[in-house]
Amino acid sequence: MPGLILVGHAGLPEALLAAARHVIGALVRPTRIISVSAKDDPEGVERDVAAAIDALDSGAGVLILIDVMGATPYRIAHAAAQNRDRVALVTGANLAMLIRSYNYPGMSLAELAESAVAAGQRSVARVH
Repeated sequence: MPGLILVGHAGLPEALLAAARHVIGALVRPTRIISVSAKDDPEGVERDVAAAIDALDSGAGVLILIDVMGATPYRIAHAAAQNRDRVALVTGANLAMLIRSYNYPGMSLAELAESAVAAGQRSVARVH
């Protein structure tokens, strides 16, 4: 089963994971969270992301969900994922993506990444 790393601005990964646990209960997918604050050394956080990738990749790969494309957490995760074949990066992380990622543990890395994107896109709508 692919592992999952949630990378985002300080506090957001923790909050998203707590919300996912509230909705789902026990989370079966191997997961790490990496919060990036303004005081963090980007190179140090990049090493943390690389270590998380190594720890979670049991051969099926790792999905990295990132909060915002182009921001510091994105740049860090992107750099850590360079030259790795079994890593998929998806930006715009939201609760729907995270729940979908946990609800389908049997998906391949490619299927999981596409499914997370689809869930995230479907959950964004103007309702009024």
